[in-house]
Amino acid sequence: MLWKIAWGVFPTCVVINNRFSIPSIDCCLCENAPETLDHIFLQCDWASQIWLLAPWPLNLQNMGNISIFVWIKIILNPKGLLGLDDCDVKYFQLYALIVLDQIWITRNKTRFEGKSSNPLELSRQILRSYEEHKQAWKDNLHSPIRKAIWKSPPYGWVKLNFDVAIREEKTSLAIVGRDDKGELLFAWAEQIEPGSPLVGEAKAAFCAIKRAIENGFSKIIVEGDA
Repeated sequence: MLWKIAWGVFPTCVVINNRFSIPSIDCCLCENAPETLDHIFLQCDWASQIWLLAPWPLNLQNMGNISIFVWIKIILNPKGLLGLDDCDVKYFQLYALIVLDQIWITRNKTRFEGKSSNPLELSRQILRSYEEHKQAWKDNLHSPIRKAIWKSPPYGWVKLNFDVAIREEKTSLAIVGRDDKGELLFAWAEQIEPGSPLVGEAKAAFCAIKRAIENGFSKIIVEGDA
C-alpha cells in the first residue's frame, strides 16, 4: 500500500477524474474538499480525528500542511522525526499502516456501498486490530521455529503443492508439481475473483488437480499450506 501511495497511483477521485470524467471529485467522508491523497489520508477532518485517537496522539494540524509523501517518510523513520523510543518504533509503524488501510477501506465502503462509519467507532476497530497484531508478534517470538520439510511422493506419483494469497480485490493461486525425485514438472499461477480463505484454498486444490490432469498425470497427491 505504501508504495502505491508513494508513487501517487492510488485511485482517488482526482486521479480518476484526470482520465475519466466522474460526477464528483469531493471526499465522501467529509464532503468538504476534492479527494486527493493528501486530503483523504491527512487533511480530511474525518481522517484527522483517527490520527488524533491513536495511542500516540498525532495532531496533524500542529505539523503544518504536510504532504502524504512527507508522512510516509515519518512512518518509515518515526524515531528521528517523531522522537519515539526504539521499542515504540515498530508498533507505531504497525498502527500507522493499519490506519492508512482502514481509512481507504472505509472510504470505499462509504463511496460504493453507502455504508457510513464514525471516527470513534473506526478508531476502536483499528485499536483491536493493532492489539491482535501485537499479540501475534509476541506469540511468534516465543514459538519454536519449525522447518518446513517437503516429503516426496511415492515412486511414479506426482505431488501438487499450492498456495493462496487473499486480497480485497483478487485471489492469487500458485501451484507446483514435483515427482518422487523432487524434480519440478510444472508450475502454474492464476488470479481469480476475491473470496474467503476457505473458498480460495478449495479452488486452488481444484485448480491443481485440473492442471495435473491436463498435463497427463493421474497419480497425484495434493498438499496445501493450510
